[in-house]
Amino acid sequence: MATLSAGGLQCSEVVAYRKDPKRLDRNMLEPVAEAKKLIVPLFSAETVSIIGSWDVDFSPATVVSISAAVGHVAAALNPAEIVVADAPDLPSMVASTARLIA
Repeated sequence: MATLSAGGLQCSEVVAYRKDPKRLDRNMLEPVAEAKKLIVPLFSAETVSIIGSWDVDFSPATVVSISAAVGHVAAALNPAEIVVADAPDLPSMVASTARLIA
């Protein structure tokens, strides 16, 4: 922001969203661990690091990644499959996830 202001542009700071990392609730741990089919949509590398800290085996999971870059980071979860959305947007993520459910 300082660089833009120094260049003569008026700038102000806005926090558009904030992630509040959560642990997986104990009531959810068992169903997730026992799931025969688990689809995990991932929108960011930061989310990968958050869920990677959970005590969950993602090896049977299919990850739906918003981009190849996020998919590359998601490989650390050792999922069975990584599907990259056709475009880095919500409609493509929904379509990719829906194809796995159908």
